[in-house]
Amino acid sequence: MQTSRRRLATFVHISDLHFGELDAQDDAQVESAVPWWWRLLPLCKGYLGHHGVALRQLDDLIGLLHEEEQAVVLVTGDLSANGGERQVNLSMNYLRSTIALTTNVRTGLNDVEILSRTIPGNHDHWPGFSVLSPVNPLPMLGPSTYAFSNLFWERPKAPYPYPLVSGHRVTFLGIDTDADVQGISFERLFAQGSFESQLKDLRSQLGGIDRLAGEVRVLLLHHSLIEASCIDDTSRKELAETLQDCRISVILTGHTHDPIVATHQLSSGWSVFEARCGTSTQRDFYPPEWQKVPLPDMPELEANSVLVHRIYQVARNTVQWRTTPYVRSDQGFTVADPSAPGHGQMTITA
Repeated sequence: MQTSRRRLATFVHISDLHFGELDAQDDAQVESAVPWWWRLLPLCKGYLGHHGVALRQLDDLIGLLHEEEQAVVLVTGDLSANGGERQVNLSMNYLRSTIALTTNVRTGLNDVEILSRTIPGNHDHWPGFSVLSPVNPLPMLGPSTYAFSNLFWERPKAPYPYPLVSGHRVTFLGIDTDADVQGISFERLFAQGSFESQLKDLRSQLGGIDRLAGEVRVLLLHHSLIEASCIDDTSRKELAETLQDCRISVILTGHTHDPIVATHQLSSGWSVFEARCGTSTQRDFYPPEWQKVPLPDMPELEANSVLVHRIYQVARNTVQWRTTPYVRSDQGFTVADPSAPGHGQMTITA
């Protein structure tokens, strides 16, 4: 029997915040040596750190959506620029409470439960070394910091059930897609995810529990399934099997800094909807001092974005997952043009 369509929940999906340490303008501090280092590995744009204006505008958007739609925030990794202790702690203070900016204005999401809905990214695994460090000239190599271990001690995340007024529920699951990356490796240098052990632990954690009637299972992971080079072959194969066996309908990702959605048809016939968030607060312009050391073929920096996911009931046992990208400008975050990538939806039998 058909029912009138109604919104059941709203989730704001943010990713790749890339917090640095605050400079005098509330942006991330950027070392003068970064342009030279970036000649070697131009893929690591997250090292640019956050933009202070974006932090305040993100706070404004989420505050508005929370007031109007009781929106809940989800975070898919890369909280920090290079995994430094102060960077990780600053990012979590912003997410869980507030931080003080240079103008004595405080900003932050003030969500005390957000860590239950936050997973790490590859930059968070970095050791926090400076690019000028005599110990390690490549800042992604070395052990992760105590701050990382302290905040992300639970990997995979315990299932986070979110009941809906219709009697349905969304269950959020979360894994660390850099968990199996070790030492000086291809995966570390080229930001490729490796996480077979996390998927096996997740399956063990669920213990073969069948999906409940009315349940929609959602997996948070940093690396995207859309890009072939993002995930190593073993993890990619294990991920497909896990999505099928655990009846996961939606995956939420980040990492590549550009928002897009896709529906994956697995060989088993199971369909999975992926929504990949762009970078939500990373600096989206090159520091002026970089003009002194011009780089050839400097890649264009993506505009900050977030994804807003709304769940609607369209029939007694059917819900629709609808994703809308919001893009940041000088005026703040607003709904992206309908032709822009990142819009999408999937109908799920729950």
